[in-house]
Amino acid sequence: MSVQSSSYGDDHSALLKELAERDMALAIINSVQQSLAAQLDVQSIYDLVGARIYEFFHVPVVMISTYDQHTDTIEHRYAIEHGQRVYAPGCLPCLGFRRQIVQTRQAVLLNSNVAELAERLGQPTLPGTLTPKSWLGVPMLVGDQVTGILSLQDVDKENAFDDSSVRLLQTLSASMSIALENARLWEKENEYRKALEHEFEIGRKIQAGFLPDIIPQPQGWDIAVALQSAREVAGDFYDVFELPSQRLPAPQSAAQPSHTLGLVIADVCDKGLG
Repeated sequence: MSVQSSSYGDDHSALLKELAERDMALAIINSVQQSLAAQLDVQSIYDLVGARIYEFFHVPVVMISTYDQHTDTIEHRYAIEHGQRVYAPGCLPCLGFRRQIVQTRQAVLLNSNVAELAERLGQPTLPGTLTPKSWLGVPMLVGDQVTGILSLQDVDKENAFDDSSVRLLQTLSASMSIALENARLWEKENEYRKALEHEFEIGRKIQAGFLPDIIPQPQGWDIAVALQSAREVAGDFYDVFELPSQRLPAPQSAAQPSHTLGLVIADVCDKGLG
């Protein structure tokens, strides 16, 4: 009876642990969805997700890194060590353990000799941080393409992670990858739009600089102009100006002076920024 009771207790504990892991995974996934719905900026979403993962796993280090296949670089969007945020802005070479994850699209679990392996594989340690004694990383996949790496690290002890840690981290990664990638792409698209709008603004200022500020208003005339661009920037030009006085014909009477105006309307170039 005692053996059966022990077996039942183990199974019950395992079931409770699995349910807790699923609940946490769902909570983190919901956090991502709520952040997207609230239209938070992308970095705030990474901060929120990273904080939830750090809170759940109770490990010294959590890192969320995005991977750009075109430049073969990574960017650490969230990193924390012993409760202190770590910042490493900019794109960095994809080396070491993360290189292995990108190449194999498989999890990497290292519970011993991490420092030696890191040196051999060129795994960098961020300035001001400790070399971990246990390292676990899983790929963030969209289809079969690696878009990032989610990693846990323990800088205090070896054998900090087990197969259960791998499964849970893989579950979280699979559930978050598409949402986070969509957020990252939206961020890039937004940056592109801002840069393009800046160029359009420069183009509009250049065009406006060619157009007249003042339109002549001879007595007895009402002259008005308007320009509506077909796109963000037009390639049109106009001008209204009085011709030189020596070319004017003699007035018919002193009460009705004559004026000769030049009117110019031109299609200088095609529509658009170019």
